Amino acid sequence: MKFIDGEGPVSDALNSAISSVHPDTVIPENVVLNGEKIEIAGEKIDGSLFVFGMGKASYHMARALYSILGDKVKDGIVNSIQDARLGNIEVKKASHPYPDERTLRATEEAVELARSLNEGDTTIVLISGGGSSMFCLPHPSVSIEEIREISEALMNNGADIWELNTVRRSLSLVKGGGFTRYLRPAKVISLIISDVADNHLPSIASGPTVAVHGEEERAEDILREYGLWDSLSEGVRKAIREKKERESADENLIIADNARAVNHASAVLSANGVSHHLFHGIKGNVEDAARDIAGFRMSAVMGGETTAEVRGNGRGGRNQELVLRALLNGFKGKMASIGTDGIDGNSPYAGAIADEGTLKRALALGIDPNEYLERSDSSSFFEKVGGAIRTGYTGTNVADVVVAVKR
Repeated sequence: MKFIDGEGPVSDALNSAISSVHPDTVIPENVVLNGEKIEIAGEKIDGSLFVFGMGKASYHMARALYSILGDKVKDGIVNSIQDARLGNIEVKKASHPYPDERTLRATEEAVELARSLNEGDTTIVLISGGGSSMFCLPHPSVSIEEIREISEALMNNGADIWELNTVRRSLSLVKGGGFTRYLRPAKVISLIISDVADNHLPSIASGPTVAVHGEEERAEDILREYGLWDSLSEGVRKAIREKKERESADENLIIADNARAVNHASAVLSANGVSHHLFHGIKGNVEDAARDIAGFRMSAVMGGETTAEVRGNGRGGRNQELVLRALLNGFKGKMASIGTDGIDGNSPYAGAIADEGTLKRALALGIDPNEYLERSDSSSFFEKVGGAIRTGYTGTNVADVVVAVKR
C-alpha cells in the first residue's frame, strides 16, 4: 500500500509504517473464517454475531471484517468517517474532533441495538482513535454543546490525550466501560487500533469497553488546572462528580499500535543502510521535540504524539509544526512527520516532508517561517514553499510517526 508519493528511504519508511497498521493487514491476522467456524484471536465464536465500532479507522476495520465474515454478522452499527452499508453492518458518519447531534443520534441507535442482545450472542467492538468524538452519549445533565466546548478549550490550551479523555469519560455514559454495560449479557470482544503511545486502554477512544473507576477527582483537578472549572455549569460539575457503573469487555485486544508502525519504518531505514536511533512514546511540547531532533548526531525514527499550542487562526498541526521548527533549529537532512490517520490538526494534510532546501525556497520567496508559526499556520507555509503531505484518511490511526534522516 502506498499513501505517500516520492522515492527514497523517508517516504518508503512512512508507507511501510502505515501499511503495517492498516486494517487490511491486521484484521485478517486476528479474524479467521474456517468453513462455518469463526475464530477471533484464536478463540472460536458461537451464537449470533454483532458488530459495533467507533473511530477514524473503524470503517476500514468493518470493511476488512466484512470481507472475511460477510453476512455471518447478524447486525451492526459503526460510527466512523463516512456513511456506508457493509452487508448487515451500517456505518454512520460521525463528527471529529468534536461531537455533534449526528454523532449523538448514531450513538443512541448503537445503544438501542446493544440493549437488544441476549445471552449467547457475541459482539465484536472495533475501536480506534477518534472514537472519543465519534461515539458520544453525554450524561443527562450535560449537553453535546458543552462537551464540544470543554474538549475544544482543553485542546487549545495544550491538554494531552490522557487529560482530555479523563474529562470526556467523566461526562459520558458510553466511555470508560460504559458501553460494555449496554452490551451485556452478550460476550464482548474488542479489537483495538491504538493511537496512544503507551497503549493505555482507557485513553483509546476513551475506553468504551474498558472499566475506569474513581477518576472523578482527577477530572475535576484537570479542569481546575486549565482554569475551566469555575466557568462550568452545575450540570457538568454534577456529571463529573457522580460515580458511574462501568464494566470491561471479556477481551480487549490491541491489534495495531504506534510501536508496530515505528518498528516497520525502522526496518526500512535499516534495509537502506541508514543507521538511526529508535524512539517510542515521544510526547511533550512540539518545540522541545524539534530542538531534540535538530540536536541528534544521527538519523532517527520516532513515534508518539507531541502537543502544540494554538496561537492564532491559521491552519496546521503538530506534525507540520514539528518539521518546520526542526529546520529552524538547524536540522540538516530530510525529515517528515505525519499523523498516521492522514489528518494533522485543522489542516487537510497528514504532515510535511522537508529539507534544507525548504528554507532556501522560503527565503527566495520572501517568506518568514516564524510569522507562520506565530499564528499556527504551518500548512500555509508548506503549501507555498512545498512539502505538505496529503493522503486523505488512510484508514488507520496510531498517532504520529517521525522519520529524520540526517546528511
